[in-house]
Amino acid sequence: MKEILKELDVLLEANNQPYYNQIEEPLDKSEIIKLLDENKLFHCMELIELYSWHGWVNKETIYNGNYTELCSLGCLIDIKSAFEKFSKDKEFDNYLDGKLPIVIRDDGDYMAVDLKKESPTRGFIYVCEPAITLSEEMIKIYDSIPLFLQTICECYKQKVYTLGDRYLNIDIDKEYAISKRMNPQSKYWVDDDSEMSE
Repeated sequence: MKEILKELDVLLEANNQPYYNQIEEPLDKSEIIKLLDENKLFHCMELIELYSWHGWVNKETIYNGNYTELCSLGCLIDIKSAFEKFSKDKEFDNYLDGKLPIVIRDDGDYMAVDLKKESPTRGFIYVCEPAITLSEEMIKIYDSIPLFLQTICECYKQKVYTLGDRYLNIDIDKEYAISKRMNPQSKYWVDDDSEMSE
């Protein structure tokens, strides 16, 4: 996991991605574990590694539009913002059902990792993107946190993601092909629903 994060750092620096100018300070692993325990969520080591590496972007920065996207679905958000969104959801309808939001876009779409202890899809990343999926249901989009990060790295290496004037330019077709190849168990990238069951 550390090697993937190191590679991401190198690629973002090489692409003059200003993302790291916008991130929060990381938390200690013990603090992250405490948050997981308080919310009765699985101790996902990849998640703990992710948030102890960098603090990522405060969600208010994203909703204010003062950020550059990391990938097509937005930015990795700081863990306190993630748990704030998770807690608010739990108070109302528990739509997330053990899934912790980790990536948010300024239009409100987001991705969340399944951390429900007894879930058969624990570790998968789901997306809530009704305008694209034509559904309020969350759909698998990445097979794991490491594969999500590796997919991003591959997209930067293949120039699928390039920086314009403060905005991320995305070759949608190439992103789709790379993501589908690297995340074969995720329904989001499947052309025909008949190819894969949820």
